[in-house]
Amino acid sequence: MTALAQTLSVSIHLLLSLLSICNAHRPTYIITAPSSIHPKANMTFTVCPLLGSQLPLRVTAQISKDGQNLSSAEGTFAQGTIGKLVLPTEGLLESKYELLVQGYSEERLLFTNFTSVKIVKETVSTLIQTDKAVYKPGQIVKIRAICIYPDLKPYLGKISVIIRSPRRSVIQQWLDLETTVGVVSKEFPLSPNSLLGNWYIQVKSNGVQKEKTFTVAEYSK
Repeated sequence: MTALAQTLSVSIHLLLSLLSICNAHRPTYIITAPSSIHPKANMTFTVCPLLGSQLPLRVTAQISKDGQNLSSAEGTFAQGTIGKLVLPTEGLLESKYELLVQGYSEERLLFTNFTSVKIVKETVSTLIQTDKAVYKPGQIVKIRAICIYPDLKPYLGKISVIIRSPRRSVIQQWLDLETTVGVVSKEFPLSPNSLLGNWYIQVKSNGVQKEKTFTVAEYSK
């Protein structure tokens, strides 16, 4: 293993970290980027040239698959600054890709790092609301489900809502509901003979399921 390869490392967490160890002859740089991104997002690197790097650092990044270059980016960063380099990846399919990052001082190659990154299915956050927490048999349960992406944009795919009894039996379901704003609203009438106890509302969107409970009980107004 070369001395340069020994100075580069990849973290085991969500951040890719490239570090060139500072010594009498080699400056220090830190470059971070996510190890997984969503199809609708670009890959953003944070670049920080630290000690001993009087000359600007030029960083190139390239993402490829099966030897084919799919996107590349380049930026120059001064010592003591923190900058960002955006690698266009929006629109790439969910898969595993190869990432090549290189750093140059003028035309001299300072470091090279190969690693892998993943384009992963975009997660959806789901909020399930009811008009109250406790109902009597025969009342109507008003349900609203709100599905959004991490950037707070509405989820535009199909949403399914399932009602289960305290015994986990499916009592009502609305499957593959269309929405343009990421919100669905439904009403579920409880029968006069509904089982008492905790009932379950399940909402499925983008392959993710969220669950909320409500209670059916005999109580005095």
